Amino acid sequence: MAKISLSYDAVSVNGLNSLDNAINYLNTVISYLQQNSIPNDFYRYNTLVNTISDLKKQRDKLVNFKNWIVNSNKDYDSLISKFELQSVKLPTGRIKQRTTVVR
Repeated sequence: MAKISLSYDAVSVNGLNSLDNAINYLNTVISYLQQNSIPNDFYRYNTLVNTISDLKKQRDKLVNFKNWIVNSNKDYDSLISKFELQSVKLPTGRIKQRTTVVR
């Protein structure tokens, strides 16, 4: 029987921790930028406002990607569990050893 083996440990340890770190860094940067008092007549005012908006969008994309990874792993585990429960119900038997070779 074929078997699919997926190790989620590497993804959860390396990937999710890195995503969490990136999200936290973006939150810190967004917080710093929002705490600044920027005068409206500053010639780069729109650039800074747009940068904050873009950083929030990128953070939201990372959060959605992390959630997708977590949810897809749960779905995979659920599917494997269902297959294992169904495979137990399959009939089993032994195949007799051949005494002659067919050519």
